[in-house]
Formats: sequence, C-alpha cells, structure tokens
Amino acid sequence: MSIYQAKDIKGKVFFIGAGPGAPDLITLRGAQIIKSADLIVYAGSLVNGKLFEDCRVPLYDSSTMHLDEIVELMVKTCRKGGTVARVHTGDPSLYGAIKEQMLLLEENNIDHQMVPGVTSAFGAAASLGVELTLPEVTQSVIITRRAGRTPVPEAETLDKLAAHGATMMIFLSVSMIDNVVSELIAGGYSEDTPVSVIMRATWPDEKIVRGSLTTISEKVKREKITKTAMICVGEVFGEDAFKFASKLYDKDFSHSLRDDKKTINLETDKSTMDTAERNKFEELLAESVNFHGHLCAGQVIGVRMSMLGLKLIGIEDPQGDDRKKVYVIVEIDRCATDAIQSVTGCRLGKRSMHFKDFGIMAATFVNLETSEAVRIVAREESRTLAKNYASDILDKYEQQLQAYKIMSNEELFTVCKVELSIPQTDLPGRPLSRVRCDKCGEWVQDGREIKIDDTVLCKSCNGNKYYRIVEAADVRNGSN
Repeated sequence: MSIYQAKDIKGKVFFIGAGPGAPDLITLRGAQIIKSADLIVYAGSLVNGKLFEDCRVPLYDSSTMHLDEIVELMVKTCRKGGTVARVHTGDPSLYGAIKEQMLLLEENNIDHQMVPGVTSAFGAAASLGVELTLPEVTQSVIITRRAGRTPVPEAETLDKLAAHGATMMIFLSVSMIDNVVSELIAGGYSEDTPVSVIMRATWPDEKIVRGSLTTISEKVKREKITKTAMICVGEVFGEDAFKFASKLYDKDFSHSLRDDKKTINLETDKSTMDTAERNKFEELLAESVNFHGHLCAGQVIGVRMSMLGLKLIGIEDPQGDDRKKVYVIVEIDRCATDAIQSVTGCRLGKRSMHFKDFGIMAATFVNLETSEAVRIVAREESRTLAKNYASDILDKYEQQLQAYKIMSNEELFTVCKVELSIPQTDLPGRPLSRVRCDKCGEWVQDGREIKIDDTVLCKSCNGNKYYRIVEAADVRNGSN
C-alpha cells in the first residue's frame, strides 16, 4: 500500500466512504484498505457491489443487521489482529450513523479511523453539471434533510433554512416531496425556484427530473421516485444561473500566485480572426452551406475546426497544390463532417478521409508529407459560453451558431499534437488487394477480409451482417 503500510492497519476499523455509486469514484485510500481488509461490512444495496468483486474475505450486508451484531463482528476481527473495512455510501460523515459504532468500538478499546468519500450531494452536482456556488448568486451550500422518523432541531427546519436563499441539497426526503415543497415556499423560496431531483446519482440507472417548486412534486411522482434521491434546490440549478464570472481567473485580478503582468502562452491560436481570416471564413462557410444544404452551428464548428487544423499542419491550399498532402479522420457523422469535407476537399470516395465511428465531435488532420498531425475536439463548454456572446438571442441553437463565429479557438476547441500510423490499405490509391469470399462469392478489397485457417470470409459472412436478405430483386426492370 502506498499510504498505509500493512502494520498500520491491523486491528483497526476503517469507516470508508464508497462514494455516490459509480465504483471508480471511491478514493484510492478506500480502495486500498478494502483490498487488504480481513472483514468487510457494507451498507447494503446503497454501496456498489463491484467494489468487492476481487475480495476473498467475509462480506456482511449491514442493512439486515442491528448495531450490536455489527460491532461484535468488527471487534472479534480486530482482536485477532485483522483489519475491518466498514463501508458506507457517499461520505461516512454525512448521515452515516457512525458515531454510535465508534463509541462502542472505543468501549472495547478498538482503534478506528475515517476515510472520506465523495458525498452523493457532489455526485448529484457532477451529474447535473452544476457549480453549487456561483458569484453573486450564492456562496453557500446547505446540506440538510427534512424531519421524519429522525427529528431535526427546531432551528434547522426547512422553512427556517429556506430564508437564506442558498443552494440546498436535501437528503433522505424525496418520499415527503409535497411537504418539502410547501416548507421551502413558506420559508422564502419563490415558487419558480429551480429544483432538480436526481435518483441514484452516478449509477447506470441514474434518473434526473428538473422543474420548479411548483412543478417538481408532480414530476417526481410521475417518475415514481420514492427513495435514494437528492433534492437540489436553488438558482444555480436554473438555465440562466450564470451571471458573473469568478474573479479567480479574471485576467485583471491578481493574487499571490499570479500578478497582473503575467499572461498565458498557448500553442494553439488564441486570437480572434483578423480581417483576411474573417473574409476567408465567411467564404468557406458559404461554400460549406451550399454543399451541406443549410446553415447550422455544426457547419460553423466544422469550418473553423478545418481552418485551424490545416493551419497547424502547414497546409495552405488543401484543394490545390496541397491536395495530395491532406488526410482527415473524422469521429462523428454529423453536420460538421460535411463542413470538413467542403473545406479540406477530403472525401471518403477519394480515400483522403476516414471515418471512425466514435461519436465524438472531433477530427484529426494529417499532413502526409511531413507526418504532422493534430486532433481537434469541440469543447462541450462552448455551448454554455455561447450565452456570453449572444445573450440577446433567445433560441439556443441560433445563439450557438452566431457565438461560434466569434469565439476564440481555445474556447471552441481542445487541440493535441498526435502521432498515428495509417495503414496503406486506408490511404488514397488503387486497391492493394481483391479476394473472393469463399461463402457468398462477393469480392473484398483492401484487406477487409477475414481469414479463418484457409477460409476467406467477408465481414458479413463472418457474422457482422447489417442486413437480412428477404428475396432477390429482378434487376432487369428494377422491380422487386
């Protein structure tokens, strides 16, 4: 172990936060201790069982046990010199019911320690893509629950906490959603306050419901959400929450690690287009729209991505003198791909473009003469940033279209220099091979055949057929 040596953990109980659900969200320390433990006691179905797939020690589900049984198990193991991983969901310091366990361990002179975890509140924020503290919106987060079988102090009822108007993350209360809503409104939240309810955040079956305090109750009931859900309340969960940027990265704001004279030097082009580039962009965009059939944000992204990619690999005339030097690999079959074809002149039929079905708005531009290559990925954050450039446009797609025309390259794209080896069978030129499928008789070009022992098969005959033959068509008159 990198943090705790084996001698440091023997005879000890570790209260470990397993995180909100996804097994890779547990801390390294927590995972290491689980791997080395002699006994694991975990909080039932709230903890992802994949954390224990490689464990070969006794596993106990504490959801079926009472306190004395749990503690007795842990004490016995520790007195034999063993290590206990007591695994709780999220972070054990929040609604973990660990204090009573600790007190009984101390009565038995058993050492214990907490290992923090990612609370489900932060898992929910991550799934929602929300910053819980926004400048001049709120700088406070209230983590709480509504009173149920477990009471809360009178000063901490939801109506009293609501008076602050802060971001609120409400645990263990979705089954009482009607009461939650009425108490929050009574306490001062407006009826149109944004609310998101997220069930099983970061799990594969995660479910998100969005609304306002007036609509959320009915939506939650419609989706039959009754447990394991976080109620997220506050202006930060609204579409128009972002108003003022943080000072932390403001170029005019200095602090102890950055004075106001320092600038960031990026290798990629970070300036807006000059007049010549702007005119060229508008010309290329018009050509692309004519080729594609309509103007959209994807066309703008594809044209700008191509201009940047060609510039970075040293291509000035992609459809003229440099046409045999350019090779492009696209990773998505969307509008931007047509724009890339239009600007670069690369085509699937000319074998100067290759399609990788990755579903990512990205393309790799290659100079076949110099082997220079860059992979450019459209940044998801640019969708949100578009509001800063075209706030007067209400339609989000039109807003993005206009904003993408004037945003800087570093706001639009992530750029990496890459190395890649392109097979000869993927490069422009005549077919390098033609073989016949031994099963269907169809001919396969450029090494796409499958060889099994001495048998040659096309991909369809090898089990990758995307179609089913119903009957042969009459090709003489075109009828079926």
